[in-house]
Amino acid sequence: MLFDDGTGDITSFPTRDLSRTSINVTEYAAAEPHHGVAVELSNGHRIISLGDSESRTGLAVFDADGNEIGRDESCPGLHGEAIAADEAFLVGCQDGVLVFKDGEFSKITSPSDPGRIGNARGTEASPVILTDFRHDPDSGLDRVALVDTNTMSMTVVELGVEYTSSSLALGSDGNALVLGVDGAIHVIDVSSGEVTTSFPVIDPWTAPESWRDPRPNLYVLDSVAYVTDTASDRVIAVNLTSGDTIATTEISATPQSITAVTG
Repeated sequence: MLFDDGTGDITSFPTRDLSRTSINVTEYAAAEPHHGVAVELSNGHRIISLGDSESRTGLAVFDADGNEIGRDESCPGLHGEAIAADEAFLVGCQDGVLVFKDGEFSKITSPSDPGRIGNARGTEASPVILTDFRHDPDSGLDRVALVDTNTMSMTVVELGVEYTSSSLALGSDGNALVLGVDGAIHVIDVSSGEVTTSFPVIDPWTAPESWRDPRPNLYVLDSVAYVTDTASDRVIAVNLTSGDTIATTEISATPQSITAVTG
């Protein structure tokens, strides 16, 4: 699914078609252009964010024929999304999260004000989604939230160390991972909400003032964490079972972001 913020146009196609000579494309559009998101569920239903150039308010659901079958506008400042087990779809709000699951919306309000959530990481293997959690608009991020899409509950975890929106990941074992400005990956047991271990990867760093500026990124594939080191233009691979560095690669430019794919 590709969402064009400038036009509101949405393009849908099976990712498997990218390896073929032709792509089966479906095109539709949001009601108005905005910084938004769209997803398509396995039953053909489409979830599209609601908003305009000034604000974002929630989600609308459409059937495969494009007919609106539901909406929820209780998500001011909608930003960030993730999918968990059983196709539970979550977006962040200024005051919590909005979840669509089994044909119904559920609003989970943050336990503190403001409690803004704007970035999320999920996996189809786990009902728990890891999100950032901004409890103070004038300070950096030092808490995360664990949202259980089975119980529709939120647990806030105080890390005691600052991080950025590029510092979040879920491991293949279901644990939550956060790369702190202390240069360490902190592992959180999503069942208990406790930080179980931490292991150093890079030197301590300072979170930039703008999200556009390069900062260390964390991405996980299988049991390996990949960390970009913007101070030395490197990518570091870490075994998440042992915490050992298993590979380091220097690159010719300062990395801005990272992803990984199977080969």
